[in-house]
Amino acid sequence: MYKVFLSAIGIGLLLGVAAPGLAESAPALRHAASFVVLAHSAVTSSGPTRVTGNVGVSPGDAVRGLPSEAFSVGDMHRDDALARQAALDVNAANDKLDGKPCNILLDSPSLGGRTLSRGVYCFESADVDLNGPLILDAEGNRDAVWVFRIAGKLTTAGDASVLVVGNGYDGNVFWTAGTAQLGARTIFIGNLFALTDIALNPGARLSGRLFARTGAVALHANDVSLCCAPVTLAPATLPNGNVGMPYRQTITASGGLAPYTFTVTSGSLPPGMVLASNGILEGTPARSGPIAFTITATDARGCSGTAAYDIRVACGPDLVLSELPPLAQGVPYEQTIVVTGGSGSYRLSAIGLPATLEITGLTIQGTPTDPGPYVFTVTVDDETSGCQGQRTYDLDCPALTIEPDVLPNGTMSVPYAETLVPAGGTDPYAFSMTAGAL
Repeated sequence: MYKVFLSAIGIGLLLGVAAPGLAESAPALRHAASFVVLAHSAVTSSGPTRVTGNVGVSPGDAVRGLPSEAFSVGDMHRDDALARQAALDVNAANDKLDGKPCNILLDSPSLGGRTLSRGVYCFESADVDLNGPLILDAEGNRDAVWVFRIAGKLTTAGDASVLVVGNGYDGNVFWTAGTAQLGARTIFIGNLFALTDIALNPGARLSGRLFARTGAVALHANDVSLCCAPVTLAPATLPNGNVGMPYRQTITASGGLAPYTFTVTSGSLPPGMVLASNGILEGTPARSGPIAFTITATDARGCSGTAAYDIRVACGPDLVLSELPPLAQGVPYEQTIVVTGGSGSYRLSAIGLPATLEITGLTIQGTPTDPGPYVFTVTVDDETSGCQGQRTYDLDCPALTIEPDVLPNGTMSVPYAETLVPAGGTDPYAFSMTAGAL
């Protein structure tokens, strides 16, 4: 494991905690931006807690239960210069949040099951609970900011969650409360400013920051990480493919903390293709058509980004149908069509086939009863790939002639030999005597 000292500037560069263009809408965290946990008196942890970011205490210096192995990125700061300055910056940011006028007043003390756009939210009741999912919709505005001002206690129920959608940013969510307790397995997002204490129950996860301005922060087997930076996948679009042709494309991610893990989270890949966890999409497409799916990249901190893709798989080499010999009225006919260029799972159909002929499998059979002409179109469907092939046949029996028109006379007891030459048909020919006698 490597250790990195994270200053306010360094963490912004490494983890992307600062979002441009928000100076007028969100308070500047300054040196506090590098801290995922900052308490006034103490920080304690029981159980295996994972920390991404700095942890600090000031003016106290009590830290218990957080060994160096708990930090994937960041370090401990016990009332040092950085922690002291960060504590001042927390108080300044809190004052700015408290000074913002409320533009939305909620008469219910419960936030569960809501979808909220940006704004400054205040509550008629002192205590507020989050007992279900809360969705914060940026509506496409990357600079959207949410502020929740709670006079009393913020409590989240077990398995409650906060989710930012619509191109929003976790770091633009701010909470102020007297005290806060996050329930077991809560997924919480944003910068939480508490006047006194903050406690996290086992399994609770944070993408944001915890600031206990005059109290302590108590962790219990949690995952606390600085606000997820946007994770972007590339390329924005994928090239199309062809049935039966090898396909390979590498998908990359940026904006988070490597390494990334790639998964298909909705839809499905074209049959015959797979996505490796390192982002390599490859295989041989086995079916044609437009295929839509979504790929999610998850970084080392559990932050994720998604991209929706649409691949159009075209048919590969053409399906080719073999030639057929001519038909003749009253002559039994049975011929098998050979198809090349597909998967081997074929289905034939025909338009214009003589009424007394039929297709069974790949074989045309029957006895034509009309004099022709015999012109019809056969279509082959590749049942595996969805591709088609087609061929039009003109199988009229051509007029045959035999040369010479007149045979020379012969002489008794003298050997006789004359070659008859057919014309107008297709080899091989079969000769028979249909009238008279030799």
